[in-house]
Amino acid sequence: MPSPLLEPLLAALDADAHCDAALWCAASDQQIRATLLEGDVDSLSMLEKHLTQRLHTPVAANEGPTPPWHVAARLMSLVLSQAGWHMAETHGAAWLQRTHAHLEQVAQRLRTSPGSAALDAVAELAAFLMQDIMGRESTAHPEFHRVIVAPWIGKWGQAVVAVVESATAAGPAPGMVPGIVSLLDALSLHVELYASTYRTLTSSIHALCMRLLFAPLAPATAEAAPVPDALARSATHLLASLHLTGAITSEAAILSSSASGKVSQAQLWAATLTEMLDAAMMAACNSVPSMDWHVLGVQVALAQPGALAWEWPSSDYYQAIPTSVRRCEHLLGAATSGSMGMVPLFLTVPTLRAVPVPLSRCLLLAHALMQAHSSSRATVDQARLEAYAAPKLRIMGTQFLVQLVLAFREVTWPLLHGSSVLSTLCTMAETERGMVRLVAVRALHVLLSRGEHGVNRLPGAGVPLDPASTLAQRIARVAIQPLSELLVLEPVLWASDGARKRSRTFDSDAISRVGRASQDAVLAKPLLAWDLAGAGAALFLSVFSSMSTSAAPGHRDLARAGALALLGTCEAVVSARLMDAAAPTHVESAALFVRALCQLILGHASALVSHLLARVHAVFTYGSHSSSPVLSAACEDALLCLRTVIRPRAPPLVDAVDSSALEERIDADGTDQIPMPLPGWRGSAAAAIEAGHVSTAVPVVAEAEPRQEALAAEAEPRREAPAAEPRLVSSQPREASAPKAPAPVPPCPAPALPETDVCPAPMSERSVPPMPDAIAVDSDDEALPELHMDDSDDEVTS
Repeated sequence: MPSPLLEPLLAALDADAHCDAALWCAASDQQIRATLLEGDVDSLSMLEKHLTQRLHTPVAANEGPTPPWHVAARLMSLVLSQAGWHMAETHGAAWLQRTHAHLEQVAQRLRTSPGSAALDAVAELAAFLMQDIMGRESTAHPEFHRVIVAPWIGKWGQAVVAVVESATAAGPAPGMVPGIVSLLDALSLHVELYASTYRTLTSSIHALCMRLLFAPLAPATAEAAPVPDALARSATHLLASLHLTGAITSEAAILSSSASGKVSQAQLWAATLTEMLDAAMMAACNSVPSMDWHVLGVQVALAQPGALAWEWPSSDYYQAIPTSVRRCEHLLGAATSGSMGMVPLFLTVPTLRAVPVPLSRCLLLAHALMQAHSSSRATVDQARLEAYAAPKLRIMGTQFLVQLVLAFREVTWPLLHGSSVLSTLCTMAETERGMVRLVAVRALHVLLSRGEHGVNRLPGAGVPLDPASTLAQRIARVAIQPLSELLVLEPVLWASDGARKRSRTFDSDAISRVGRASQDAVLAKPLLAWDLAGAGAALFLSVFSSMSTSAAPGHRDLARAGALALLGTCEAVVSARLMDAAAPTHVESAALFVRALCQLILGHASALVSHLLARVHAVFTYGSHSSSPVLSAACEDALLCLRTVIRPRAPPLVDAVDSSALEERIDADGTDQIPMPLPGWRGSAAAAIEAGHVSTAVPVVAEAEPRQEALAAEAEPRREAPAAEPRLVSSQPREASAPKAPAPVPPCPAPALPETDVCPAPMSERSVPPMPDAIAVDSDDEALPELHMDDSDDEVTS
């Protein structure tokens, strides 16, 4: 009899209904684990029976909505994860043999009917076995790997390649992409683990990846749909892993030109990258054919003519220029969506061994694309098409540059400073309009920033910048300009309105417009202006440290102008009317301005920061009361961070303690010390009562007494004088300033004593000078000596 714990799962498998819900529920793992702990062998045997039964189903039975191979893959995962590795040792050989036969059958079925639905089921089954049974875990069991896994590695590789080739012969259908991606990821793992075994399959895998990635754009007039991102990433990762199948050679052998009969791993990797760079270079030159690319260092004649098996564009500009632009976007990244191209993806895939990367050529291509423009030699129709292509090329070149610097970091810094790439970026941010300008400002921020940016919180490149260079001042002006434009310039919608006929006014207008606030000018700006201002604020944070050094003339003016522009933008945005009803982008940009201003105050210490501190605190306090939750949360967080600057001596825990009575006592004493909670504090009411009973009489030693008696009197602890026998002439005692003290005891007036003449003692025998009465009553501190300005240091008066 099966265990009661597995009865629901076994019943679902027997009825073949709702199997997915029963297998993928969270309780299935716990049920199998509890059954194994009880030692129920019958229940485990029944699970193995269901697994074997579904694994032996034909291909035709797996083309329905609930394929049995899908259930078999899930049962394998559950049994292997709960029962342990001995299940793989017991049934691994049968599972591998049967699944290999299924792969061959599916490959044959896809050749006859390309739309077979069995691909997803067999891909899931094969991916599980290649990763969990034949993957890294098998290498930890040498005997199992030698007897069971090793004989199937090459056969499985051939079968998987055959399935992918059959599925993509006529182009991958959208529904087949997940299965193809699973098989390609499994192949990448096996190429890394068993590179020598896959050496015979290198040519077929390379041809398969090149066809998947670049065949849709091979015709000269191609208008094919872009390759899906998941498929592009998997195929690129597999293509970048193929260099491991080459021969392992030393660095001296790689650099030498001696003919060796083997192709090294570095040569395989470099050959693939060179082919893609040649194709990108030719596509860029054909996108703007009237431009002189030779002046920028792009040697088109040295590029391989038939790179990536792409046809040469036609002579008709209406077809050649759009096709070349699509090829550039496919290789270097789309200008509109910002997705990565094939070349950046290939460069960012990590390699197990060092490979030669042509960074200088990549940066040269990116710099040339950033300077793409139409020439006056072009005809009218050609110039119109090139005017459409040139901005896209400039955006693609900027994105490619940022991706290169983020991938290779310090290696690219000498190349950046050795060329005029950063200067070209500044020129783009100063002269371009629209999206090109926004991309240039954001690129400068990512290159110079050392913190995190973007949705994925990627760290900045941290490119060093000379504070005394003119480039630093140009970048600061580029950052300040969008902020000032958002504040000063009139909205385009207002300026574009022409003269209109005077509208009629009615008495009802005054009623309909009651309580209706007009919209501020800053909210009428387009979203692009807000994005530019946000990018400028982030860029100004990156260069403010260089401006605050005063290493060159004009640095202080730029730092002050930028800080005031950022503060003014925050004030205008936070206090704008109808801010709560603005677009979500406006609210997010306002929160970005608040965070940038907070980082500016917290990250730097200068007189300028101290000058702005009061206004910054006022802005954050006003914004914390906003009805917009995003803006209010940003201002509250900024206030918490700003408190460490405004109150550096007060720990944050003081705010959580009821210190109202302590603050009242501080106000009464007239000091500026911040009160701290006392261990014996009993509340404000008790403090008010005690404050009313404190005596202000303090004994003072007369000047005529001997010095020994005076010292003895000072050494004695001060005691409270009785009210009936006052010993001291004092002024009116100070009243306690405790609010609402319950029945305070009025102090007893002290009767005046007859004044006595006190003769000053000689300088050598003079004791502590007398304390004035007002000071003796109002202060508990030590008495201050009395200065005799008419006495000199040489003369002593008696």
